[in-house]
Amino acid sequence: RYTAFVKKLLLDKCDYDYCVFDHNSIAGTLVQYVNKFNISTITINHNHEPEYFKTTTSNCLLRILFPPVIRRQEKKAYRNSKINFFLTMNDLKIFAEKYGKNNAHNEVIGCFESSESEQCLTICKKTKATNRFIISGSLSSNQNCITIKNFFKKYYLLLPSQSTITIAGKHPSEGIKNLCRLYPNVELVPNPVDMKKIISQADIYICPIEIGGGLKLRIMDGLRNGLPVLAHKNAARGYDMFFDKEWFQIYDDENSFLQALDRITCYIQTNDYLIQSIMKEYFKYFSYESGKGKIYSCLLNRN
Repeated sequence: RYTAFVKKLLLDKCDYDYCVFDHNSIAGTLVQYVNKFNISTITINHNHEPEYFKTTTSNCLLRILFPPVIRRQEKKAYRNSKINFFLTMNDLKIFAEKYGKNNAHNEVIGCFESSESEQCLTICKKTKATNRFIISGSLSSNQNCITIKNFFKKYYLLLPSQSTITIAGKHPSEGIKNLCRLYPNVELVPNPVDMKKIISQADIYICPIEIGGGLKLRIMDGLRNGLPVLAHKNAARGYDMFFDKEWFQIYDDENSFLQALDRITCYIQTNDYLIQSIMKEYFKYFSYESGKGKIYSCLLNRN
């Protein structure tokens, strides 16, 4: 719906150096037109859009009709942009497999904090408990609702008997509300005002998302607050730099979940400076300065 406005903007003043598309579907509509003005086009590919759309949309008709359109626009963006930014290496590989080679500069930049959010961080001292778990995210999202329900079906009984689980996020669906009512040790926090405060009260962050592409941003909520993370292998994509850390454990079935939980629990009990070490590693890769450096390096190398 902004196509006419962008075209008018370029006709009135076409001396721009860069045009950044913050979505590959939008880029597919305009990238070839913008290229005519000799402007460097950059597309930020948040994920492989057809994969993401299928798992976040509950409307069956839309899931059938939209993916071919999205795929066509995504391919145009990937093939015609001068620079493609990706959040995960997995997404870059998917694009290369599905859409072939291109002449663009393709770069994985990940995701990073704003400078303002880093200034607000504080380190809270925790006891060495290991039985307080938290899951966060949009609780009306089709993707999240499906996987949270599946987590309780497959993994809930594998948690220690004295565990408490907090589920916090925006606009919980009736399905999530009903699920939480079934378990006396599960607390639902709808639309939290201060997510940091809620997360800081937990011991282990769980990201159970089994479906959908892209970077699961909610894992950042746990890491920026110094929480060890237990993540499904699908959710762990894009956090490869932490795969060798004892405080970042990955699972994909009941057996690997038990093993991951045991490793992460033992590690919490034997490390006095766990919060500080997690936050230090997190900001090494996800700080504002880190992100700015990646983008600067990419633009410099291309030029």
